[in-house]
Amino acid sequence: MRKKLFTILTISLLSLSIVGCNDNNNASNDRIETILNSLYKGVHLIGSINEEATFLTGYNGTITDEKASTKYDIDYTYENREVTGLERKVYAYEADESRYEWANDLLVEGEDGYAYYNELSYDNTIVNVAASNGSGLDVNYGYFCDNPFRYLNSSDFEKIDDNTYELERKKASHFASKLFSPIDDVFDEVIKKATFTFDKDILTKIEIEPVQIEAYDTFGIDNRYYLLDTKVELNVSDIGTASIKRLETKPHKDEHNALNEAFDKIQDNYTLNIAYDFKLDNVEQETIYYQFYYTKDGLFWKCDNLSDPTEADLLIKYNEDGTTTPYAYDVASQSFTTSAAQSNYGSLFNAPKELYIPLVKEVAAEVFNYNSENQEYHICDELKTFIGIECFIPSCVAIRELNGYGTDCVVKLDNNSLSEVAISYYRRDSFSDETGTFTLTYSNVGTTVLPYSFS
Repeated sequence: MRKKLFTILTISLLSLSIVGCNDNNNASNDRIETILNSLYKGVHLIGSINEEATFLTGYNGTITDEKASTKYDIDYTYENREVTGLERKVYAYEADESRYEWANDLLVEGEDGYAYYNELSYDNTIVNVAASNGSGLDVNYGYFCDNPFRYLNSSDFEKIDDNTYELERKKASHFASKLFSPIDDVFDEVIKKATFTFDKDILTKIEIEPVQIEAYDTFGIDNRYYLLDTKVELNVSDIGTASIKRLETKPHKDEHNALNEAFDKIQDNYTLNIAYDFKLDNVEQETIYYQFYYTKDGLFWKCDNLSDPTEADLLIKYNEDGTTTPYAYDVASQSFTTSAAQSNYGSLFNAPKELYIPLVKEVAAEVFNYNSENQEYHICDELKTFIGIECFIPSCVAIRELNGYGTDCVVKLDNNSLSEVAISYYRRDSFSDETGTFTLTYSNVGTTVLPYSFS
């Protein structure tokens, strides 16, 4: 059930819109206007989104006794002073109430008006990476990420009492949409009520309630209709002073010397073994194996842990222009040939070398934290979701197997040489959860030879 409601939130977060309400009283226009001006300079919003689904017997059907609920914690910081940026964190809950990170973004507005992720790179530099939507197009910062308070006016509010104001319904819908839409979707739910609570001249709380909607979701073969009720409660702080957390490069420490040396040793000659142990919906699956023999002339890519070659294995030759030529195993001749690769691996002809070669030697040791008790290096929080997948696992494996994110990357050394890299991995979609660990072991550094010849 959690999976179903997670999909719902991906929609319902996007559909909340924020717009201002007409304040017919006009008694506190100056007060509201002053507060709104401060809110636009900076604000910290932290709170929760609670959804409850009441299931139906079918479309427009009768209400059943079956219910399900889910919760999301949100933590947003807007800054519109020295820099225009948004720091956004969203946490979701499993059915057992354990919390996991659903989104953690730091977005800034570029001089061109587009949105950029401000990120720490694997080489320990700060980079701005262009954000893109689901169609691969650049994202307009003002449309998707802008501070939603800038679109409100004092006339949009109706005074309920000295400490409570309601935001006009259309403005409330626009406001919620600005607040909750991810950058690649637009949400269109109507807001029933948006209440702003003040303590004297300080805004302290915002409560948003969309209208109840009837929805439908596919959960495996379980197609269900339900009524969805959503409530949002946000605590407001740091008005006018909130600042996004600017990223900084990681400092070099003595314990990084050994790791830097180990990364430097990984050039163009070594053997890499990969074992992927994983679970689907908490059920153990069969381990997946890969093996790579890297040399300066090419590599051998084996897709199992068997000693004999199979038609799934590939011998890759490096060409002088930086492209590659695949050789597949021909059972009849018991050799690797380009003709055997034509039918099943035609798309790999002239593929770039980078498809097969990890970025290990380009990774900066400083982005890892050293644990002296177990003598391991753990990746810093800023990079844990992607560095293992993008820098240590060959891209050809990642393209075939991965569409989730990493949760940790742990490096072990042996005599200042890479011994093992363990990459924890997590993937979730509408049908299943997948958790697992890629265990990478390194050997024969500088002495690896290809087990087969190009023919």
